[in-house]
Amino acid sequence: MKEHCITCSTDKLKATLKGLMRILFVPIKGHQYLNWIAPHPGGGWYGMDTDEILPPVSNKGFACPYGVSEDSLWVQETWAEEEAQNLEGDYSGHIYFKADEGIYMGNYDGIDIYNYAPVKKWRSPILMPREYSRITLEIANIQAVKIQNISDQDARLSGSYGYELPESERSFNRGYTNPYRYEKERFAYFWDSYNKVEYQWKKNPWAWRICVVPYRKGVEIPLKIAA
Repeated sequence: MKEHCITCSTDKLKATLKGLMRILFVPIKGHQYLNWIAPHPGGGWYGMDTDEILPPVSNKGFACPYGVSEDSLWVQETWAEEEAQNLEGDYSGHIYFKADEGIYMGNYDGIDIYNYAPVKKWRSPILMPREYSRITLEIANIQAVKIQNISDQDARLSGSYGYELPESERSFNRGYTNPYRYEKERFAYFWDSYNKVEYQWKKNPWAWRICVVPYRKGVEIPLKIAA
């Protein structure tokens, strides 16, 4: 079992911490021209730009950069390292995470107090060192899929569940009446918001479908929606 790193957006981390995420979708870079992608018998993946599925011509395929089943991903997220004063007046250094609902400052008369005030500047996820990471994702399964071919259940478990679309983006405003379209529409909206132009939904790019089990500091985060 190997460990790899992955950068996640604040919205994706919020969904993960709430128990709303079990599947990651990430664009497959460098292989979008392929008509099909399949597991290689010698390990990894292979594909061709023809419609006919043929045996591989090499001994080993290209690898998924996020690993294989039973590997794990440590998550980089937006963070800050600040000195803060708690309710008792003591100063100390803290690591803060933007995906949290707020920064815990202490308990006052039985009430937990949260605040973002101590953070002067948030740091990019790519600058987060391994020792500051609090979220680990254990990989259960990886597949290569065309993004428009995902199921409503996949869309629901991607972490976009719980985030409302702007009204102008909802299907009933464009003449659609099928309520099951909504899960994929919501996913497509957020997919486009954090991927480059060449990977936009309408282009139907190849993507890694990574099924994961999330852990926070070694404790599994329970799933809060129907799988």
